[in-house]
Amino acid sequence: MRIWNLSGEKFDEKKSVDDASFSPDGKFIATVEQGTNHQKLSFWDWTKQRLTHFKEGFVYHVSIRQSISFSPDSKLLLTPGIDHTIQLRDLSGNVVKEFKIDDNFIIGNMRFSADGKQIVVIGNALGADPDKTSLNIYDYEIVQLWKLSGEKVSEFKIPKKQRGMDISINSDGIVIATTIIDEGDKDYGTVWLWKLSGEKLTEFKPYQGTVKTVRFSPNGKIFATSGIDSTIKLWNLKGQQVGEFKLSQNNSKLKAKENFYPYNIVEENRPRNYVNWMSFSPDGKMLAAACNDGMIRLFVVDDLEDMLERGCNWLDDYFVTRPDMRKEICPENK
Repeated sequence: MRIWNLSGEKFDEKKSVDDASFSPDGKFIATVEQGTNHQKLSFWDWTKQRLTHFKEGFVYHVSIRQSISFSPDSKLLLTPGIDHTIQLRDLSGNVVKEFKIDDNFIIGNMRFSADGKQIVVIGNALGADPDKTSLNIYDYEIVQLWKLSGEKVSEFKIPKKQRGMDISINSDGIVIATTIIDEGDKDYGTVWLWKLSGEKLTEFKPYQGTVKTVRFSPNGKIFATSGIDSTIKLWNLKGQQVGEFKLSQNNSKLKAKENFYPYNIVEENRPRNYVNWMSFSPDGKMLAAACNDGMIRLFVVDDLEDMLERGCNWLDDYFVTRPDMRKEICPENK
């Protein structure tokens, strides 16, 4: 794990870290280190000149990667426990609350709600074929909402063949973004937005080939998508494009060495610089993208009203025959 400032200067480095989570107040980092038969959770203070390990690690014999999350006030940390439980720890490492979830549910990711009073859990569970066309058991992705008391509020079963990409959790509610990554499927490359109730908000194709990443902004008003076409596109919750960033491209030919048994890999005239990971800054004004060429790029994100205005200018000819749509979307008509 390397920590950098926005000028590209390395602040500190820790080896053998598989996952990390920053506290919202920017003072602490929780890290996960992978051992032979266990994982270790550690707490760090990075307000000092260098990272300070202020609490000895806690050993876990269940996977906690990508499932550690700070509360909005930075006072609690979510971690999975053994036997399908969820733990809330204080920054001294003490378990202050623990409750059991569904037995057949495997936790993949957890986050606090915006007010810190509920927990959103993303994971997998086995179930029967929803189309009732076979007797096969399917591995579902499920999003669940829990109170801190351990009461399950609701859940959303992600539709068959779709894959959950990101979740927006803010004062306006919870929105789930899904896509299909099977190139043989007729809906390949489509993005859906869902409410936790199962209501579909929108469905559209960003035309970026495989949708590799989807990330919501902190306020949940816009989200970014990236594919294999060397672009990052910004959208509102109606599926309307409001911005775009282009990455530098590399069209060089790749060919594996002849002694690389038994494979012969050729990738010709295809932009190979795509985004593997994205994240908005806490204020939503910047977007960080880790790219396939090993570089991290920072992009300035305009105000939503500015992006909407630019998008309306792009679609000016389109709106000539659709004045009612212009009135609904464009800022100058609101």
